[in-house]
Amino acid sequence: MLIEIVRHTPAWVFALLAGLVWLGIRRSRPGEVSRGQLLAVPVAMTGLSLAGLAQSFGADVVAIVAWTTAYGAMLALSLGRPPRNDVQYSFASKRFRVPGSWLPLALMMTIFFTRYAVAVTLVLQPALSRDTGFVAAVGLVYGLLSGGFAARAAMTWRSASRRLPASLPAAVA
Repeated sequence: MLIEIVRHTPAWVFALLAGLVWLGIRRSRPGEVSRGQLLAVPVAMTGLSLAGLAQSFGADVVAIVAWTTAYGAMLALSLGRPPRNDVQYSFASKRFRVPGSWLPLALMMTIFFTRYAVAVTLVLQPALSRDTGFVAAVGLVYGLLSGGFAARAAMTWRSASRRLPASLPAAVA
């Protein structure tokens, strides 16, 4: 059955997986990012999780409330934490120097495979799309994961108060 599931998966899903793996590997290395680059991944992951929610459950109120609650909780947790000590910001270049981390790859893969598993599950058991517990659980997971990206970006952004010299040595972005 697993082979049949993979065979019926559209090619674009594998292309998306490859792109996410590539992006996650890039984020594992230290580098510099602009404000736009800092926000791009959380925005994309939020869009991916919301698209998965909408595709699976439409405008289901339980799904939306669960997602919003979890996303908001992750952001609230980040506001209670001090700015990151491992991030520096140059006001001259308007770029953040960030350490490498495997966390973004782990979060991306978790969102991707959760969305894939939910889609397959709903194809095999369509009645689950009306099961309040299942809908709420999926909404919470999507909200926590995409909220994790938003929280990480918010904490990095708050680190802009830490100054760097006007010029930064070249680093891998």
